[in-house]
Formats: sequence, C-alpha cells, structure tokens
Amino acid sequence: MKKEKERVIGFCCNECAYAAADLAGQLGMKYPVNVRIIRTPCSGTTDPLWVLDGLAQGAKGVFVSGCLPDQCHYGDGNVHMEESVVFLRTLLKAIGINPKHIISYLNSAGMPEAFANSTSDFVKDVLSLPTLPDIKSEVKSADKRERFLEILTAYAKATGKIDKLDEKPIPREGFGMITVDEDKCVSCGSCGYLCETDAITKQETKKHRKMYYAHYLCTGCEACVRACPTEAITVNKEIHLKPFLAKENNQFSGSQLVTCSNCADKFATVAILEKIEDQFELIDSEIISLCPACRRDVIGEDFVNLSRYLEAANIKSEEEAK
Repeated sequence: MKKEKERVIGFCCNECAYAAADLAGQLGMKYPVNVRIIRTPCSGTTDPLWVLDGLAQGAKGVFVSGCLPDQCHYGDGNVHMEESVVFLRTLLKAIGINPKHIISYLNSAGMPEAFANSTSDFVKDVLSLPTLPDIKSEVKSADKRERFLEILTAYAKATGKIDKLDEKPIPREGFGMITVDEDKCVSCGSCGYLCETDAITKQETKKHRKMYYAHYLCTGCEACVRACPTEAITVNKEIHLKPFLAKENNQFSGSQLVTCSNCADKFATVAILEKIEDQFELIDSEIISLCPACRRDVIGEDFVNLSRYLEAANIKSEEEAK
C-alpha cells in the first residue's frame, strides 16, 4: 500500500471521538493504518483551513469527529464543526473538487466500534475517488487568510473552474460582503477608519476621494456598519467566490473634496456638505465652508461640528463611533 499517497487525516475531539479511537485501539478493533488522528480540545475548534490544508498537502481525505448531538462538552462545538464541514464541502463543489473528500461524523467515548466502522467506511470511499490535483507547490503563504485563498485558487485553476465560478453566495461567519446605498453614502471615510483588515480603503487626489472594497479581506465584523453616519452600509456574512478568488478591489463610492475657504485644507466631501445644507437650511453657507479648526476660531467651540457627518469624518476609534 502506498501509504503516503493514501493518507487520511482525522481531527477528533478529546472528550469523545479521540477517546473512542483510543478505546478501539485498546480493544483491538481495526481501522485502516493510513489514518492519522489529530486530537483537538473540541471538534468546534477545528479550523476549516486545517482541513483544506490537509488535502492541499497530499491527504486523500479529511474527517472531523466530535460528540453526539446535545452532548458536546463545550456546549455546541459539534454544531459549529458540522456547519464548518458543510461550508467546506460547498466550497469544494463550487471549485470543481468532489466534496466527498471531507466528512464529519459524531461519536461518544463509549462507541469505539462505531468510530472504527465510520472511519473504515470513509477511507474506503475516498480511496475510490479520483486523485486530487497536486497543488502543494502553489501554497506558500503563512498568513491564514492568504493561504486559504491560495488553496481555493489553486484547486479552481487545476479543475478549470476559475473562470466559471458559481455566483451564488456561500454563507459563513468570518467572511463578509458589503452592500452600499449610493444615495446615502457621502464618502466620509468613517468605514475605512475602523476597518482593521483594510477591506475598505480610500484613495485621494487633490480634488477627489474614492472608497474601495476588497471582499477577500472582509471578516464581516460590521465595524463599518457601526461607523457609517448615514446608515448606508449593510453586511452579509458570506463568500462570493468570483470577487473573492480574484482579490478584486472595487470602487463603491466617490465624491469631490472640499477645501476650507479660509485655510485651504481639505476637510469634507461635496456629498457631506450637501447633506448638511439639506438639514441645516438656516446655517450661513460661509460657516459651512470652514474646516473645524477655522470654524472654532470664528464662531467658538459650541459650533465646531455642524452635524454628525463632519464629526464622523474624524472618527479615531470604534468607541467614538458608537
């Protein structure tokens, strides 16, 4: 048997699945020798990247095993684990890889025979599947998100799916896709200030500010939603494979910059001032055209920020955004 090429990896929770595997060994129950078991505190702690990386590094298949329903020692770790496996199988199918290379099953510590049988059946099934594309040399990054992307991209290219990706979104915590209401967005940049992954960034010239979004960097944390003073942003926690794998950085908003009529510093966008003028019809236009520093000198501290829009443009922390 070519064990190296037929290796199967199993992530087993310490409390139940690993205990069942250990008991199976003590009782002399057999399952294939090419299985390599990795003990985890809880099946729910199994990172989806570990599973994908196992396949990318040459494993024929990967299984994750946890506690029985309603018996997880950490509450609902087994539920999260099964959701992760469903997510991974959906991803594999979308990029042209047979999802049967990954599976999950549940055991208790007192079910050694069931563990041995389930593992044997899985190994038998995956050994009958076509050999996975060899992508090991294309997976190099030590960064978690980048490595995840490299694996998916390499498989999609190897299967010829890279230009035929399904547009249907795949739900998943830890990822996000924003939607921006262009009629509400004023390009204030508040969302970019609070984005810790640089999924939202701004680019400025002497006259314009443009806002950009990179889906592959988004974690769906919703900091941008909390920061937005006009409630223009919504976030769906899901992956859209085409822009995700393409690492697209798309413009979602833009507006001309306004300079202070006194000091000539850039302090807002045209869209921001239009919002202010709509809500503060009685305010002198000369005051609106001043930056906060000059406004303080002219009319005093109480009138520095004419509205939440100018205030939002200077957000420094998430706590201020709240």
